[in-house]
Amino acid sequence: MVTAGVKKAGSAEAEYITASFLVGCDGHRSIVRDLSGIKLTEEKEYPACFVMADFADDSGLGDEAHLFFSCHGSVESFPLPKGQRRWILQTDHLITPPNIELLTRDVQRRTGYDLEGSERFSESTFRTRRFVCQSYHSCRVALCGDAAHVMSPVGGQGMNTGFADAEFLAEALHRHFSNREGFHALFEEYDHFRRIAFKVAATRAERGMWMGTRRGKLASALRFLLVKALLSPIFKKSLPDYFAMLTIPCRSLRSIDNDHL
Repeated sequence: MVTAGVKKAGSAEAEYITASFLVGCDGHRSIVRDLSGIKLTEEKEYPACFVMADFADDSGLGDEAHLFFSCHGSVESFPLPKGQRRWILQTDHLITPPNIELLTRDVQRRTGYDLEGSERFSESTFRTRRFVCQSYHSCRVALCGDAAHVMSPVGGQGMNTGFADAEFLAEALHRHFSNREGFHALFEEYDHFRRIAFKVAATRAERGMWMGTRRGKLASALRFLLVKALLSPIFKKSLPDYFAMLTIPCRSLRSIDNDHL
């Protein structure tokens, strides 16, 4: 069994909960990971930096996500619930606190969309990183999502890979409770196969970020030719699933051939 002490926000008193297993889904600064003694490996910091803010969506883009590339840097834009839209601007360096004047000016410069006067809901800055845990579990504690791994944010693959971690682990725990399969072996399978999935997703995201963050006129011209080639009929059918990471392997125990287990 696992006993966890939980504190409510603003409370000094801890509530203790006992359960068969504990799953840490508490982000890249995971307390669960640290308290479990699980270390990080393959740590890498990318040079790309970004400033991000959510605005009321006055763009007219509807439910479409857009990527904008220029010789000055990239801009990502995608819709959010409640009529909001997120704008992510590549910057020369990490800007703290977020410079909203810079964001609105350079978004218009690179995309033509004017955010001036639109209601703003949040802002932040971030630098891109990559790491994976040495193990996805320790005894009866398992890790999911950013607690277990971090990758380039291109395409939102950290989130999608985390959802797939949860799907795989939920099925593993269901087998343990329903069929009395040993959880040690199931956790080892979870670690092995989801580590494979992470490497595939992280490498694809890294390639996408490398291509999207190249600056300068020559790099922009080469990127334009590459994107044009990727959008040709040869790749048109396979590219969407590849870019959306729908072809990442080992999503669940059910998706893995029994011969591999």
